[in-house]
Amino acid sequence: MAVRSYSVGDSDFFFLAVDHARDRFHDLPPPLPWVEPSINMPHLQACASYVLGQNLGSLLLTGVLLEHTLRLAVIDAKAGCQGSMDTQLWKKYSNFTIKDFFDGEGAVVRKLIADEDFDWWKDFAAKVVRNKTAHLDIPAIIKHLGRRPQYVGRYKDTADEARIFSNRFWWGAVFHETDALVAVGFIREATEKLRALIARSNWKPDRSYWASQEWHYNSFFEYPWTLKAMMSSVQRLPEDRP
Repeated sequence: MAVRSYSVGDSDFFFLAVDHARDRFHDLPPPLPWVEPSINMPHLQACASYVLGQNLGSLLLTGVLLEHTLRLAVIDAKAGCQGSMDTQLWKKYSNFTIKDFFDGEGAVVRKLIADEDFDWWKDFAAKVVRNKTAHLDIPAIIKHLGRRPQYVGRYKDTADEARIFSNRFWWGAVFHETDALVAVGFIREATEKLRALIARSNWKPDRSYWASQEWHYNSFFEYPWTLKAMMSSVQRLPEDRP
């Protein structure tokens, strides 16, 4: 991820959003295979949130998507078919967290998640990311996500709790660089874990409806995200509303 700094006053929100978008798109992993809208469209929104500088939103969406996709995979495995609309299974699992699936449906989960991915889902995605970011537990985000070397590199945060709790000045660092580094690191890892889950679930592309959403999903990843392309797009916009 390219990290650049701007002085206050030499840019504006739109400038920063476009500048981020131009560079950040190229940090993303390849798209997921098309399955169906409730999987691919949240993934699109998580990716677009990162590209447009909404790092916390990207983290939250990615965590929710992991939980949702695992829920669908378990339900389909129990029902024996893709796209199951078994109301009783949905009611049973609708409030399950990732941890609940590991605790309550371990045998099914073992078939859906590769051994090498098991700890990532159970101990990292469920406990460190999904729970802590959903509750905006900033001290935990600093201490754990902000120190994950494959995400933050030289921007590693402190693990000193006395410092973290000494002044909320330190909490601002999360929204300076750490959130962006963690967001893209997480979405890269999560996309590959989701790709593996989709393959192990033997899901096929559902194109019975919503062709427009598959097009929308693919068009985001096919767009070049260059200055030339964005200028061309802006020039085709209609006039401002009166």
